[in-house]
Amino acid sequence: MFKAAQEMYGKIDHVFANAGIQPTISLLEDDTDENGDLMPPKLNTINVNLLGCMYTVKLGIHYLKKNPKGGSVVLTASGSSFTRFPATDYTTAKHAVLGLLRALHPLLSPHLPIRINAIAPSWTDTGIVPREVIAALGEGNYQSPDVVARSVVVLMADSRRYGELIYSDVGKFMDLENGEKGYHAFTKKMLGIAEEEELKETSVLGRLIDVKGEMSN
Repeated sequence: MFKAAQEMYGKIDHVFANAGIQPTISLLEDDTDENGDLMPPKLNTINVNLLGCMYTVKLGIHYLKKNPKGGSVVLTASGSSFTRFPATDYTTAKHAVLGLLRALHPLLSPHLPIRINAIAPSWTDTGIVPREVIAALGEGNYQSPDVVARSVVVLMADSRRYGELIYSDVGKFMDLENGEKGYHAFTKKMLGIAEEEELKETSVLGRLIDVKGEMSN
């Protein structure tokens, strides 16, 4: 698909890593094989929601590097990326997608002209959500897909947006990563670190990345 798009349009500007399926396992299963031995967990949801996302991101970065103007990648995370949502494999995968956003953030712009952002929809009326769940939520307590789509378009179109996680809930939007109300600002406050200082976990790697970028230039 990436090859076909490159050949047809000459370049790729934006990539949306959006594929996802419902939860598959809870790890509470006592399923056994013909010998009575416990079966390994099924990885269907991990394979699509996390590994599929990683495949798409690698392809996306590869083709965006061919674009002289660069571009952006948008990941589909979830409200379950930061909550105690009791869907074991789904929540695990979506937490990992948020980790992917955070890990790639210092590796891309400004070292490469590629921005990466993510969306985190709350309950949305799509095919992945069972009808009984939508009914249980009740009218006005879930959003239509166009609400989520608007957050994707903004992240692609606005070149100032980088490293954001846009939460959407019934038409309301919030960047949960950046700014005074973002996670990283609150993390520093909890750890007693000044706003202008870096976390110990990231400072050394950040300097190494900067040095590597300067050497390659």
